[in-house]
Parts: sequence; C-alpha cells; structure tokens
Amino acid sequence: MITVKDWMSKPIISVKPGTTVQEAADIMAKHNIGSMLVSEDGKKAKGIVTERDILKKILAAQQDPKAVKVEQIMTKKVITVDVKTSLLEISKIMTKNIMRRIVVTEKGNMIGIVTARDLLQLMAG
Repeated sequence: MITVKDWMSKPIISVKPGTTVQEAADIMAKHNIGSMLVSEDGKKAKGIVTERDILKKILAAQQDPKAVKVEQIMTKKVITVDVKTSLLEISKIMTKNIMRRIVVTEKGNMIGIVTARDLLQLMAG
C-alpha cells in the first residue's frame, strides 16, 4: 500500500500568525510553493495561507500586503491525517471536504503536506 509518507511534500514551510502577507508571499516565491502553513511553534497548524487567499483577499480587495497579517486572511480549517494514511483515503477526505491540501502529522506534529497536485502526479505515473 502506498502511504502519504511516500508522496508528501516536506519539509513543512510555515510562518507565524503575525507575519505580513508580503513576507509570506516572498517566502512562497522563494520556495516555489503555492501555500504555507501558519503555526506558532512549527508543529501544530493554526491555518493555511494560499496564493488564492493572497489574490482574492489582498490584491483584488486592494489591501496593502505589507500591512495585513497572514492570520487575518488564512483559512482556519486545516485537515490533518496521520502519516500512515493511504493516499486513497486522503483523496476521499479531500473530495468530501473540498480541500486541495492536507497536513500530514506524526505523533501530533506536522511533518509534511499532500496536495491535489501530488495525487495527480501519482495517478499520471
């Protein structure tokens, strides 16, 4: 059985809730990622901020990304799965919850993230 540990993206790149959207966008660009977790301690997710959040809630709303904190625009609902979860189960969870990203945890701490793109790459072979 293929598990999420085989396909998750790691390491987790996260920012603190008080980070500005501009700083978060700079980090996302540097690492070529479309989202990042928001965490106080780097172990537990408080939320997730995505390119879509920045586009809709900052750029389209004409907000200053240097003045707005990620905690103000992040999605607070973060779905987590244990590292032993199968990719089939994760795809079901994504579909049911209409989510594109799921945080992978081990012993309660976040260790990776699996995205809809990861699942598509797996299916493509």
